[in-house]
Amino acid sequence: MPRKIQVVFHCFGGGDAYVSDKTTRAVTRYSDEDMCVSELRRLRGHGRNVYIIHDVAKEGTPPPRHFAPTSGWGMIAVSFPKVTNYDEWEKQLQAARIIVNCPDETDVKAMCAWITRDETKEKQAECWKEVEKHMYLLRPIPRHVFDEEAFRERCGAVRFALQSINEVTVKEHFSRGGELPWFSEDPSHKPVEVVREIYAGGVILFSAPISACLEERTLERLPSVAEYNSFLRLMLASKDNILPIFFRWFALKSFTESAFAKAIATKLTEFEPPTGRQAKPCVLKLPPELHPKGDEGLLPSEYEKTIRKIKYGVLHKPWATNVPLVDAFFFFGVQSNDGVGLRITTAGGHHTTASTVGHFTECLAAYFNGWEELSRDMSWGIIYVQHADSSMPMNDWQRCDFVDSNNVSDESREIRRSGRKRSASTKCQYRTETFEETKPSEVCKK
Repeated sequence: MPRKIQVVFHCFGGGDAYVSDKTTRAVTRYSDEDMCVSELRRLRGHGRNVYIIHDVAKEGTPPPRHFAPTSGWGMIAVSFPKVTNYDEWEKQLQAARIIVNCPDETDVKAMCAWITRDETKEKQAECWKEVEKHMYLLRPIPRHVFDEEAFRERCGAVRFALQSINEVTVKEHFSRGGELPWFSEDPSHKPVEVVREIYAGGVILFSAPISACLEERTLERLPSVAEYNSFLRLMLASKDNILPIFFRWFALKSFTESAFAKAIATKLTEFEPPTGRQAKPCVLKLPPELHPKGDEGLLPSEYEKTIRKIKYGVLHKPWATNVPLVDAFFFFGVQSNDGVGLRITTAGGHHTTASTVGHFTECLAAYFNGWEELSRDMSWGIIYVQHADSSMPMNDWQRCDFVDSNNVSDESREIRRSGRKRSASTKCQYRTETFEETKPSEVCKK
């Protein structure tokens, strides 16, 4: 019959420990390594049954040798997934590795409440707002979402990891289903986490993106680095998860490919503006040099410390989910000073409100330097991308209205007038034959 645990020795990094004695019902703190070692020796000498919890609090500080448990004692080393924190200790004791999932949002909210328990409600709300902002990119990883410096350091590592994805990492970490061993020092693992699930009575481990935002960013890298046939096999093998993301991404990125733009320019439906309005040609019918030639992701503005200059001829794809009105946009050039938004839709209408347009312009002002002056005389066109066989086809001009016309500010009325004067609306229908007219390699490999 196993002996009951009498003492729990919880150590943080080797130099700070709390000893819980069930017999005396007391907790004693030892604040340096020498005191911890002395107490462990005392417990061994008295024949007590001890369980050691060693929390690897700092990077690169594995459990010291003197923490190896004696016969009959149990021990667990708790570490984030950096193998140098525990690999030598693991070999020494022939320990079993156990993967624990990251905490969920509720857990992190409870941690945040505990950290700010002595603060005002305003301070608590401010803290949680910051943590939520961090979790948008990194999900609830405690060591990265509570500290601003740690968050920015991790964001830099993630950005580098995304740029480092190549054909080798695609084959190793995507095409094979993720069954290879986890090695935390591999840069390609920074945007992902280890997930532990109970399946068919056993435990399975696999890698998964740490957030929906980084999942999209990771998958968007694959077409530019993967061999085309391998890329297609990957998409088809993961059609429930990956294919919907790629479809949306390809529908947007295709507009940067001259072959696709040329093929689809003859299949556009340009909606007639209201009476008295002059129609403007769709940008896809203009000379190819006005089409976007590349694409660029935009982090949510709260993560960007510097406001950037406007880049002309570049398709901007916001990472943020709260940017309204369009899924992507680009600007013609200095002379025309026009903007074009792209919107993928399944609905039969997207009548826009003045408040939505106002929110959209606020987002762009947070992204781009000198936006107020540049946007003063800017005209906008929106291209709605919709399947030709959609059950709810879009057939008319998309309006800019008020939600409540009896309670409207002068600013909202000006936004509505501006939207009426300087806007155009086009539906781009896609059919299978449109893509067949474009060589897939031209779309995927650029």
